[in-house]
Amino acid sequence: MGFGNDAIRSLFIAKKLGAAFDQTLTLGRQSWYCSKKKLIDYARHYDVKQAEMEGIVFEDDYSEPVLYALGAKQVDSMDFSDYEKASVIHDLNKPIPVTLKDSYSMVIDAGTLEHIFNFPTAIKNCMEMLKVNGFFITVTNGNNFLGHGFYQFSPELLYRVFSPENGFKVEHMFLVIPSDGKKETWYSVNDPDKVKSRINVSNNKPVFVI
Repeated sequence: MGFGNDAIRSLFIAKKLGAAFDQTLTLGRQSWYCSKKKLIDYARHYDVKQAEMEGIVFEDDYSEPVLYALGAKQVDSMDFSDYEKASVIHDLNKPIPVTLKDSYSMVIDAGTLEHIFNFPTAIKNCMEMLKVNGFFITVTNGNNFLGHGFYQFSPELLYRVFSPENGFKVEHMFLVIPSDGKKETWYSVNDPDKVKSRINVSNNKPVFVI
């Protein structure tokens, strides 16, 4: 699990939308797969202070320094074991304890939920850990990831989960074809319920849902 270019870009989009990174939780500790130059480019493009990005010092392979540079005062990571020294040990297949509810302004999934068998409980946990006005970001499997984890997710599933009826609003939904040495390709995806049509994708390359 880790932050590549697509995941990092999604963080800057959230920052531009006004998302508060104050109390951030990542599902699993996130490694770092984005160049510092790319980080500074994103900062310039999304009007985030470049000095904060230029001053980042990575002491290991993990990405907490990026989240602090984006405004986090607290960064936690959740995993079912402590093998990567996650700060919160919990199996997302099971409901979270009451003490974790309403605890975070930001919850980030960058490669975990597709590996959790009990997805309904896992996603409910993510929703319940957020404070009012909190942000949830996911970078997860869409198309052509057969064999990677248990699931490939449809945008329609996430639109229905993060619906006004459940107390949420989807600010942006993207399908992203990762870079093959060039620039990654991003497509904005409408809510099928609003356009009254299926949103179908058929291709021969991996596609992330963000």
